Amino acid sequence: MDIRRIRTYAVCVFSGVLLLSSIPVQADELPPTTRQFLERIGQTPSLLQDIDAALAVSPALIEAARKEQGIRIGGTWDAKQFREIAKPFEERYPFVKLTYLRGSRFQRTVRPLIALQEGRVTVDVLSSLSSQVLNYRDADALASLGSLPAYKGLEPAMKGQRDLWAVQRVLFRCIGYNTKLVKKSDLPKDWDDILTDPRFHNGKIGMTNHPDDWFSNLIPSRGMEWGRKYLQTLFTKVKPQLRKEGSNAVTSLAVAGEFHYTLVSASHRIRDLQKKGAPIDIHCPGSVAGAVSEIGVLKASPSVNQGLLFINWFISREGQLAQFAVAHYDPLYADMRDAGLESMPKMMVGKKVFFHTAAEEEKYGPEVNALWTAYWYGQQGLKMETVKVRLDEVKEGGRAIVFKVKGATHTARVSSGDTVVKVGGKISAREGMKAGMACDVTYPGDRQTAIQIACTK
Repeated sequence: MDIRRIRTYAVCVFSGVLLLSSIPVQADELPPTTRQFLERIGQTPSLLQDIDAALAVSPALIEAARKEQGIRIGGTWDAKQFREIAKPFEERYPFVKLTYLRGSRFQRTVRPLIALQEGRVTVDVLSSLSSQVLNYRDADALASLGSLPAYKGLEPAMKGQRDLWAVQRVLFRCIGYNTKLVKKSDLPKDWDDILTDPRFHNGKIGMTNHPDDWFSNLIPSRGMEWGRKYLQTLFTKVKPQLRKEGSNAVTSLAVAGEFHYTLVSASHRIRDLQKKGAPIDIHCPGSVAGAVSEIGVLKASPSVNQGLLFINWFISREGQLAQFAVAHYDPLYADMRDAGLESMPKMMVGKKVFFHTAAEEEKYGPEVNALWTAYWYGQQGLKMETVKVRLDEVKEGGRAIVFKVKGATHTARVSSGDTVVKVGGKISAREGMKAGMACDVTYPGDRQTAIQIACTK
C-alpha cells in the first residue's frame, strides 16, 4: 500500500471515530440494564456520549475472545454488587462467562503473584491492585492495554506506566468531622492549619497508619522539606490519636464521638453514613486527596482477550456508570463527576485534586514511609529496626515467628495485609517461612507486627 493510500485510510478512520462519537446516543441502542442505571440516577443517554467509539475494539480481539473459556475477576465489591455492575457487559458480550472472586488484599493481589512465580494462573483480571501493582510490573506479568479504545480516551492520571494497567475507580479523601462536636466555622482552611490551631491538638484527631491516604498526595506539590517539618509537628505537637483501625472504622469512631476529626475519611463512606442519619461530614482544607485503584489483566491468562474486553468496557463511561449506580464510586471521567456522579459534590467545589499514583509512590514513597514509620512508632516508645536472625519457630501457620535477639527470645506478629514476606527474593505467603531459615526481620520490637521479613531458603 503506497503512502497516499495509508494517509487516506488513516484520515477516514479518524474521521469515522469523530463522527461516531458526535452522534447522539439513543436509549434503545443501550443495554437494558444501562438504561435502568441512567433512570436510577436521573441521567440521560447523553452522559455516554462517546460509548460507541470507546467500545469499538478490533474485530480480531472479538474473534479471539470468542474462542476463550471465560475469565476470573478478583475484586473488593461484594458478590451482589459485582453481578449487578457486570450486567451491561454480559448483555453486550453474552459469550463471555464471568466468575467473580472476592478476597482480602493478600488473597486478591499477593497470592496470584505467588502462583505466577510457580507457573500457575489463578485469576485473569486483577482489580484494586494498590501497592502491589509495581510488583506485577517488575514481574512483567501484565498485558498491555495500549490498544484499547476506551483506554486511549483516559486522561494521563488514569493510565498506568507503560500502559500496563488502568484506574478502575477514584476515591476522594479529606478530613471527616462529627457535626455535633465541630462547627463549620472551626474547620481548617489549609492542611497547615492543623499544625497551628490548638483546636485540632491533643487527641482531637483520630489518625490511621496510612500516609498514602492523604499525606503522600501533598508531597509532589509542597515538597519533601515541607513534608519533613509537617510530620515532626504533627506527631510531636498536634498529637493525634494513633489508631490501629482502618479508615472506615475510624470514621465510625468519629460518629460515636471518640474524637472530633479524622485523618482521613473517604467521601463515599461519609455519604453512606449520612444516609443513615449519622452526625458526620467531610471537609477538604484547600485541596482534595485523590486515590486511584488499578485494574489489569495477566498476560499469561488463557483468556487474556476476554480480560482485555472486560477492562475496555469497565473503564468506558458505561462501565463507570454501572459502578457508580451500584456501588457509588466516583467515575474516572471529570465531566461525569461534573454532571453529578459524585459521592460528595460540595466537598470538591473550587478545590484542586492531587492524585497519588504508582509513579509518585515509587518516587517519594520510600522516604515518606520511613519518616512516617519512625514517628508513628516513636510516639509509642518503639523503634523500627532490622535484625538478622534465624527462625526458631513459625507459629499458627506463619502468623507469628519466634527468634533470638542478643540472647533474648522475641516474637513478631505477621500480618497478611501489613507484612511483606519474601523467601529467596520472591514474594511469599507467610506460611512459606520455616523454622531454621535465616531472615532479616524489620519490626518495632518484641510482640509487635513486622513490616517486612526477608528470608533465604
